[in-house]
Amino acid sequence: MGWVGSLRERWGGSLLPEIRFDRDDAMIERWDIRNSGPGYSICFEGWGLSFLLFFGRTPDVRD
Repeated sequence: MGWVGSLRERWGGSLLPEIRFDRDDAMIERWDIRNSGPGYSICFEGWGLSFLLFFGRTPDVRD
């Protein structure tokens, strides 16, 4: 059993890491809340760690 197996034993044995890729048409929002646009996210959860990355372009201002 390597270090990955040791981590699984420590965090419950059956806990497996999960990686998700998502796309949402309103994920990226302007800081002034005047528009939102499409974005992508990559999420990793496992062994008590979570990471979430967002990718997208700030949308133009909409009045």
